[in-house]
Amino acid sequence: MKKIFLLILAISLFLPSVLADGGMIHYHEDQWQMLSEDQQLAAINYKDGYQNMILSVRTNTLKGEKAVWIFPVPSKPEDIAINIIKGFPVPYGSDVQEKADDALGQLALTLSATQVYPAPFVLFTRSFMAAGELSKAIDALPQGIIVHETIEKMGLTTELISTTNTQDFFTYIESKDLSIPDEFQATLNDYLGKDYSFVVSWISDVNTFKKEQQPSQKNYPVFQAGNKLGVFITFPTEKIYFPLKPTSVYGSKQVPATIYVMDYVTPQLYPGISANAKVEYLYTSSYYPKPELRDFFFNQNKINDLSYTKITLNPPSKFLTEDLWMELSAPLKVTTSEHFYKNAGWYGLIIFLICSVLASYIAGLLIFHEHSKKKFTLFGLFNFLTLIGFGIATYFFKSKEVTKNIKDYFNQKKELFVDQKRTYAPIALIFLGIIIIWLIIGRFIGEGFSQFLFILTIPTIIFFSFHLSKEKLTTESQEFLKKNNQEIKAFNFVKFIFILAFNGILSFTLITTLIANHQLNRSLAKALGFVGTSMYGHTRYYEGNNLVLALWLVFALSLLILIVGDRLRRNKKHLYLIPKDSWRKPAFVAVFSVTFILLLAALIFLLKLFI
Repeated sequence: MKKIFLLILAISLFLPSVLADGGMIHYHEDQWQMLSEDQQLAAINYKDGYQNMILSVRTNTLKGEKAVWIFPVPSKPEDIAINIIKGFPVPYGSDVQEKADDALGQLALTLSATQVYPAPFVLFTRSFMAAGELSKAIDALPQGIIVHETIEKMGLTTELISTTNTQDFFTYIESKDLSIPDEFQATLNDYLGKDYSFVVSWISDVNTFKKEQQPSQKNYPVFQAGNKLGVFITFPTEKIYFPLKPTSVYGSKQVPATIYVMDYVTPQLYPGISANAKVEYLYTSSYYPKPELRDFFFNQNKINDLSYTKITLNPPSKFLTEDLWMELSAPLKVTTSEHFYKNAGWYGLIIFLICSVLASYIAGLLIFHEHSKKKFTLFGLFNFLTLIGFGIATYFFKSKEVTKNIKDYFNQKKELFVDQKRTYAPIALIFLGIIIIWLIIGRFIGEGFSQFLFILTIPTIIFFSFHLSKEKLTTESQEFLKKNNQEIKAFNFVKFIFILAFNGILSFTLITTLIANHQLNRSLAKALGFVGTSMYGHTRYYEGNNLVLALWLVFALSLLILIVGDRLRRNKKHLYLIPKDSWRKPAFVAVFSVTFILLLAALIFLLKLFI
């Protein structure tokens, strides 16, 4: 949307004219001249063999007493309907390939962030026309001219005519007290005598026309200056059509044309214009046509998933030797891009699944040669819990079975573990210090850093919960294991589940309460000093700091409960005995993660070739 606006604005500022589906002529200083058009847009909507077309001209150089605009239509007059309208459809969509690129980039960032170590980098980047009555026969008209329809509206008159005789056409023009320069007559000769009709619009009172066409303040910037000449035509055609050839009368002058087609089309760009043509394929999720434009959209009040094509032409006018025809189709890359953009979530899930499974399989072959390939393939699914979850799952992964005599020893021995109360105190002090520091610096940092810490807190809680749930064996037990040539880790599931459940339930309750109660959130931010000043001098409350502080407080509280009442530590029923691998399991996690990132990059690169 922004790019379309900037492009139009740039054209308005730096180019003397924009055109071009027809020729516009005005009467000034006792002679008829080709009128320099400041901006001309065309909108086309094609359905079931019928083409709706709006041709809208804006010119700031209109000073004469009269003006006439003529363009051909490739259809019989009895099949054509015309109207004069005010307004132009501007869907303001985004380039579908750019949207696909953005979705692909976002997908790559999101999936790579699941491996934890890229996360900090990711967080910091980132109605059929209301036609007039058919005109009655006018005795003054030449016999070879038939006026099929006349519309008078807003100081502008538009007629649909047909003729097979060149001289009769120019006699008709003269009967309207109009005239056509010689260079424009030569162009029109190519259409006369063929299956073409002509739409002729003229202004007899320039001042009245300007007054009627004065744009409102609510219009978009593209229409905020100059006059709008809007003609709406409906006609049957096998291919989508746009008249370019009449513009050739401007000679070497470059007269840009902007054409919007409400679907994806492939224009037949011939050699004279292909080098100076740009075709963009755009998309917007929804569009609501204004009442005066609903006929153009075949009486649709709302359009979901509007795809359209923007064609910009800027060759020297003399190269416009043919009209422009378009096929109702799009390049494969465009349709692929749109499909990917609309289904990016599903593609992301599939890519994540493929990379996780393959990375686990490859890492397993490199580190654990003797294990089942199928087991490692399925093991990669733990990556859906991010690398932290995958690492925890790897910790419990048994590279070898615990022998029966070791199991019997642990079942019979009463004193197996060292009292670890002393290890809790430093951790509790660390978190207490974090909370105090946060209360001090929280008033000086904004929402962006708070969001970073909010996301970082969750894996931190999981990591510490996992670390605190490991039990340290007594010296006697360690010596027994050493004699039996065994290295065993003991893990307390009850403690691990307690910390996670306590944090999950209480944190969710606190955060939901703060978010739902905006006044409470703001009051708390004010009381804690989490406030700042915006660029406009207004007080800004950094309420996101409250959420981060709540997470840390809850975690500190769960540690305090463990320190005060550490009764679950000695419960052997919930212990899990894990054969210790000094280097294999950490190496497996590291190789898996690096392999995952490499596979992800490769798949993203391959996908980029098709969108």
